[in-house]
Amino acid sequence: MWILPLRYPDGRVRAVTHVRSSAIVTAQSLLRETGKHAAYEEGLAPEARRAVLGIVPGSWVPVEAALAHHRAIDQLRLPPSEQIALATGSGEKMQSAMTGTILRMSREIGVTPWVLMPHGHRIWDRICRGGDLSIERVGPKEAIVRMYGLPLFSTSYFRVAIRHVLQGGLSHWCSRCYVTEVASTPTSATFREAWA
Repeated sequence: MWILPLRYPDGRVRAVTHVRSSAIVTAQSLLRETGKHAAYEEGLAPEARRAVLGIVPGSWVPVEAALAHHRAIDQLRLPPSEQIALATGSGEKMQSAMTGTILRMSREIGVTPWVLMPHGHRIWDRICRGGDLSIERVGPKEAIVRMYGLPLFSTSYFRVAIRHVLQGGLSHWCSRCYVTEVASTPTSATFREAWA
């Protein structure tokens, strides 16, 4: 059952052109704190270095600069635990921007993840210009989330980060939750969410 169908037919999803800067700025700050920022800078493509290092909070970032940022993180070859720590720190900032008011209200009245999911397009539009997502209910406490048109999925770090953002969002409503990557292409990804 579709909780949130695609807004555009499969072949007509526009590519993402810009993303919000919050998670990027937070990741850069965390890389400074852990002493990895110099190596990160070295990993930036020379033609993108100025744009990526000039990203400021609260701005829209061209997807090419965001892609250069994520590729530079991939080149750090961080162990899984450090990728998760970086993704979690960055994801908390993004999650706060996406769902702050809804989360505060839902905690007070005890709603389930199904209440937030129909608002996915509004949340998506707060962090991406272009692209699309769909959410399908496949069980009482299980959903399939598909995201399209976002070239950042070509980097392994971004897929780890999104998985942890999704898991962090679910954790507000349940005692245990799991998010697994089911499939990905350079511009799309599918995740299975389950919770108890």
